[in-house]
Amino acid sequence: MKTKFELQKENALGKLNKALEEGLVDEVMVPILSDINSRETYYTTSSCAGRITLFQDVGSRYDNDFLARWHSPPETNEVLEKVADIAKKPPAGIVWFRQEPAILHVVSPDLEGAVRILNIALRCGFKRSGIQVLKPGRFMVELCGTERLDVPVMQNGKLLVGYDYIEHLVGFGKEKLGTSRRKLEMFADELKGL
Repeated sequence: MKTKFELQKENALGKLNKALEEGLVDEVMVPILSDINSRETYYTTSSCAGRITLFQDVGSRYDNDFLARWHSPPETNEVLEKVADIAKKPPAGIVWFRQEPAILHVVSPDLEGAVRILNIALRCGFKRSGIQVLKPGRFMVELCGTERLDVPVMQNGKLLVGYDYIEHLVGFGKEKLGTSRRKLEMFADELKGL
């Protein structure tokens, strides 16, 4: 008979396989997810390799919207064209240029296993990482980088910055995304010694 942890892992892997089939998993994450999920005492629940977005914030959690998302470093022209398109039909609220770090959730049935993953994450530079005790026998490690940009570029249809500044934001965002990816590579290498 399967343990509760084994059933939870089976359920999580079913969701992951469906997401993989639908192309919803960042390619950069696939080897890391495969490595972790191949281990008897771990499984992953969610992941993102980092992204750049244009995000509409209207002040209501339920009405906010992603206007554009790039999980790979975008070309500067792509972002500028998207901002120009948004400006033609300006949305209400604030449009943010965001660069978000890599994030990964790993579940372990015991604290010792969770601490091992956490220590690897911290060594690789995932400074905003920690362990949450979800229930007895279920410890979740959240790996989260610190590379982040949140810059308002438009408010109620008015462009707040020039296109030249947005070019700089894209450059900064790509640089931070690169840092986040390098940390993921280090994490993948460190996992081999687990």
